[in-house]
Amino acid sequence: MAGLSESCSHVGAVLFAIEAGVKMRETASCTTEKCKWLMPSHVKKIPAAPVAMIDFSSAKSKKQKLDDAIA
Repeated sequence: MAGLSESCSHVGAVLFAIEAGVKMRETASCTTEKCKWLMPSHVKKIPAAPVAMIDFSSAKSKKQKLDDAIA
């Protein structure tokens, strides 16, 4: 449906999509640069484990559990 611009809004959407695609192609992807998230120096090796066995708790919650167990 044409509005005041006398063109379909789909044309504008296509033009915005093309512009976004061109801008994304011009920028460097994260895989072309050196890793930005380096492991801390004290971590030498991370052992492989099934996801079910990995503890994703934060340090704060681990401390709280330890404090509760000690008290």
